[in-house]
Amino acid sequence: MGDHRIFYILRLHESCTQEAAEFIVKTLRDDAGLELYRTKHKNGGLILHITASDEKIWSIAESDLKLKKKDATGIMKDFERFGNYDNSKHCTKGIIGPLTLSDVQRCISYAMESVHFDKSLTVLPGQNRSLPIKNYPVLAAYREANLIESFPTHNEELLNELYSSWKTFKPPLNAIRNYFGENVALYFSFLSFYTIFLSTTSFLGVLQFILDYLFGVDYLYSNIIFAVLNLVTVSCFLEIWKRRSNDHSYDWASSGKLRHKKPRPEYRGVLKENPISGEMEIYYSSYKTFKKLMFVSIPLTSICLLLAFIFMLISFKADELFEIWFHDSEYAFIINNVPTILYSVLIMIFNRYYLHMAHYMTEWENHRTQEQFEKWVVYKLIIFESVNTFLSLFYITFVLGDLKVLKKQVFSMLLTSQIFTQTLETVLPICLKLPSSKKVMNRISTKKEDKCLHDGTELCSLLPEELGFVDLDFQKDPYESTYDDLMELWLQFGHVFFFSSLCPLAAILALGNNLLELKVNSFKLCRIARKPTPRANRDLGAWYDAFNLTVIISIMTNLALLSMDPDVQYFAGTKEYILIFVVFEHIFLAIKVLIDKAIPDVSGRVKFCLDRDEYYLRHKNL
Repeated sequence: MGDHRIFYILRLHESCTQEAAEFIVKTLRDDAGLELYRTKHKNGGLILHITASDEKIWSIAESDLKLKKKDATGIMKDFERFGNYDNSKHCTKGIIGPLTLSDVQRCISYAMESVHFDKSLTVLPGQNRSLPIKNYPVLAAYREANLIESFPTHNEELLNELYSSWKTFKPPLNAIRNYFGENVALYFSFLSFYTIFLSTTSFLGVLQFILDYLFGVDYLYSNIIFAVLNLVTVSCFLEIWKRRSNDHSYDWASSGKLRHKKPRPEYRGVLKENPISGEMEIYYSSYKTFKKLMFVSIPLTSICLLLAFIFMLISFKADELFEIWFHDSEYAFIINNVPTILYSVLIMIFNRYYLHMAHYMTEWENHRTQEQFEKWVVYKLIIFESVNTFLSLFYITFVLGDLKVLKKQVFSMLLTSQIFTQTLETVLPICLKLPSSKKVMNRISTKKEDKCLHDGTELCSLLPEELGFVDLDFQKDPYESTYDDLMELWLQFGHVFFFSSLCPLAAILALGNNLLELKVNSFKLCRIARKPTPRANRDLGAWYDAFNLTVIISIMTNLALLSMDPDVQYFAGTKEYILIFVVFEHIFLAIKVLIDKAIPDVSGRVKFCLDRDEYYLRHKNL
């Protein structure tokens, strides 16, 4: 790019008027303090290339985001523009001093998204539509009106260097964090660690299958042993991951108390003085957020849950009818699986639409920090997915009591979801990148692209030879967040462990999928997708709660399955049956609690580093 270091791209659509374009340019240049260059898209429209001076980026990193970096002595401390970051052993080599590409793009994004409309404005400038709320963020308002799109740019040199060093089973997590941000690095760290754990679970599952079906070992005894081993391994997995996550949080300087976190740029409200720091901060009543949750978001989510329940009942009825209609058919085995497969596909389509709805509702609720925002999005998704995906399995198990159908349903849903996801996220995007497909898509896009060139916008233009990477970025598919990827892992986790005593081989299907996912996702991020917005996540947040809750529920479901065994019911009456379930449930939960307490959440290395940092910062005036 010559002397122009472009970190963000913003494109104005056809419906964006000249007045709106000029307002956006003025906002980014004068209010946000950014530097802009313009080009015309080959199919029409205006593209703004966004960058900033080193001084501006340093100011945002130091004063606004309050980034932390290790200095030359290895001490983790607040970033200082004139700090000593020359020691290559301790300091990160960035593109602007110690600031990595993800750090710089976070600074640019913060400046872009932090500019709000004046509270007196009620209409979107240049457009005949009202603002959703007073003091709304400028770019968020135009983006919600489908007038603009923006995304961070790739750095081809750094990207090629990262991809060449990317090992399938050992991703370069620090390099991923420096390039993509903590959110993406945490996902790959969790995926690789979870895949290693699944290899142990798969081995246990195969061993149980061999003992049951080849050597005729008593089903009940082998399942109790398998359930205990499964519980121990999955509890250790979650606790060791928490420890590993805390290591990442320290090494990547993303730790810190939630109340000390800066508001996210989209946070709306009125300016008030912080009684502790004395700084002017945006304030929005938490009571208003609570009312929106109680009287709008929860009722809408409940309606979606009701629809999911109705679809489930329709699917069961279709199963019954197909059994009757095609009972004597030569292809009965294949045809009878059609309702289950269609239901699985319908679930995944419904999931994707609900994700957008959950995002919109949570944005409207106006949560203060990015972590709070993501937590409430995840909670909505988990509640919905629990009903949409798992309710049918629990219904088959504990209402119908048909374990044969349950086993078929688990394998059908797991296989269908994996094939559907890999096709949609990998095969289809790769096919669309093939030469013949690209010609077709270019013809379609030429017809549909906007023709408003906003020629009146007075900005310097970039040279044609500097724009090759821009066209490449526009041809790539958007990658908005890791929600879909983590949701896929959580659903898979539920399918594997909720009914592991009945379906011990489900772990092998999950392991095979994850091995493919490790390779495919690295290719997708580096070669197919646009660069995602970097976010400084300190951990998996609500996703960890979801995995932990799944383990607790899986203890109950697997014990219930064992209690339903004919041998147990033959020797025990109803009271004894319930007593056996309760006793073993308490024993298993006690084992989980003991494992939680036995494994420290923070490693000795991180404890030492935290104590050392605190000592130096207090006593050495660092």
